[in-house]
Amino acid sequence: MKKLYKTYFVFIFAFFVGLTPGLTQVGVLAAETNLDACSLLKESNPESVLGEPVGEALPLLQQSNADVIVSQCSYSAKSSLYKSISLLVKYVYKFENPKNSKAFVESQQLDFGDFKFEPHEVTGLGDVAVSLAAPGTFQLWVFWKKHYQMSVVLDGFDDRNEALKRTKEVAQIVLNKL
Repeated sequence: MKKLYKTYFVFIFAFFVGLTPGLTQVGVLAAETNLDACSLLKESNPESVLGEPVGEALPLLQQSNADVIVSQCSYSAKSSLYKSISLLVKYVYKFENPKNSKAFVESQQLDFGDFKFEPHEVTGLGDVAVSLAAPGTFQLWVFWKKHYQMSVVLDGFDDRNEALKRTKEVAQIVLNKL
């Protein structure tokens, strides 16, 4: 019963200060989407993804405002901080996802000094999916439902095919949950 009173108080307070539309939109969407990267990454079994025991989850970002809901989390192998998996998930209200992998690649700055990321289109995930690889680092971007985005980053794997397989498994779990 106390929780119900708190909910009404927050809603009434927000109404009087003019926050109702934003509060309602963000609150409802956050509840519907459950953008918690640590929970989503935990469900993908990070120990299995990395192939060895991992440390505690490291929440990197949790933000919600009128423009975006974003969450990021990482797990590192206990044996090495250089072997890790991280997940960034976000919902962007006022931005529409790229229509294809070429549009995504053209919108990015893919030159990181000596590291040249090689973009490749990935099929079977979301509306658009692109992988970027550099020595020891693999990143999979997935865009779906017009406003959802995720990035799965796997560090410490030199085998591009194995990294793609593992990041696709994580991405599919996230897609199934959201």
